Amino acid sequence: MITHAAPEQGPGPQGEGLIPVAGQDDRADILALFEHSTNIVTILEADGTWRATNAAGERVLGWPAGHDPGDRGFLTYVHEDDRHLVAGTFADVLSGVRDPEAPVVLRVQAADGTWRHLETWARDLRDDPVVAGVVITSRDVTEQVVAQERVQLLSRVLEASQEIVTLCDPTGRVLYANAIARREYGVKEGDMPLETMKGVFPSEEEQLESDVLPTLRRDGVWSGEMMLKNRAGDDVPVAVTLQVHRVQGGDTEIISTIAHDISELKSTQSQLEHQATHDPLTGLPNRPLFQELGEQALARSDRYGTTVAVLFLDLDRFKPVNDSFGHSAGDELLVQIAARLRTSVRRGDVVARFGGDEFVVLCEHPAGQSEMHELARRLIDALSEPVEISGTTASVGASIGIAIGGGGRVTIDTLIRDADAALYQAKEDGRGRAVLFGSRG
Repeated sequence: MITHAAPEQGPGPQGEGLIPVAGQDDRADILALFEHSTNIVTILEADGTWRATNAAGERVLGWPAGHDPGDRGFLTYVHEDDRHLVAGTFADVLSGVRDPEAPVVLRVQAADGTWRHLETWARDLRDDPVVAGVVITSRDVTEQVVAQERVQLLSRVLEASQEIVTLCDPTGRVLYANAIARREYGVKEGDMPLETMKGVFPSEEEQLESDVLPTLRRDGVWSGEMMLKNRAGDDVPVAVTLQVHRVQGGDTEIISTIAHDISELKSTQSQLEHQATHDPLTGLPNRPLFQELGEQALARSDRYGTTVAVLFLDLDRFKPVNDSFGHSAGDELLVQIAARLRTSVRRGDVVARFGGDEFVVLCEHPAGQSEMHELARRLIDALSEPVEISGTTASVGASIGIAIGGGGRVTIDTLIRDADAALYQAKEDGRGRAVLFGSRG
């Protein structure tokens, strides 16, 4: 425990008693260094009691230059968790064994009750005739310590984050990659970014060269979506932001990359899009999607001088089956009918459900009316086969209307309307048959 002893006062100018009698020039030089040092300088007597602290103590800690710790003792100003550092590090100094090899950082209480971080050295000058005491020099490093703590906190946050974070220097060398970047995507510190990006984003090399890097050089920031390959070799959709961070002079200091896995979002979007464009029971395209695909097919037919056909199907005996076996059996029947349609149409044809027991087929560049009649007959035969539902067998059939057009003269709605009219005619003619719009048979 460092105790207090009143400083000796000798004759001469004010403050002269802080330094033992020696040559006047030496005393003046030492006093000037003591009073004007930017660091806090505290002198302890040979027995370890406080003698004086310079003006820097007031500037940093708020204690007046002549402040006397009194009976409370010097250590009472040191944070209780740091007092062991004083006891351990300065023990050799106070015992005269040796000076400490490195400074220690202590928390010292200021006059306003706050704690300042002081980087502190102690030197034994008790044998020096000018000083004759132990000199403790302290430098205020509070801002550096707080900044370091913030960096450490940020590092812990980044390490725990599920965001993929990397920092690169201006040459592109990876300075930092957080835990998920290292663990899941194999990014290593020291990697070069172009090689890293091309390795992590192998399917995006063209986008990197044509868009990402030029935009980053021009605007200093790029945001968008890319496919990222993880260590398992799977492509992972991510939302990415790359940003250039510059020093005050404008030169690039760091390039940051932050990527976020959007697999679940993409999956949800895909599900919502599918629900909006497909029949929930059979999974077939619904009417809006069929119309969109039909307009695209007609645009191609106009470009290449071909035609498009629409086959409109209606089940002939669906209602009796639905009424006899119930709606669950009716739904099961529709699912099986949809599956048969998929396997019976030509490759590339689109099968859709418009609702109820109505189905439509879109056929691009059919090889004339005969091919469409042949396709219609194949569908009718497939749908006439008995269906096993709810532990029993049910039989339905189908009637089909056919409409063919193209070359910019029709719309998909026109073809659907004409095929529907031909379907009505097929039912009028006795069901289980196909009719081409504008003809009989």
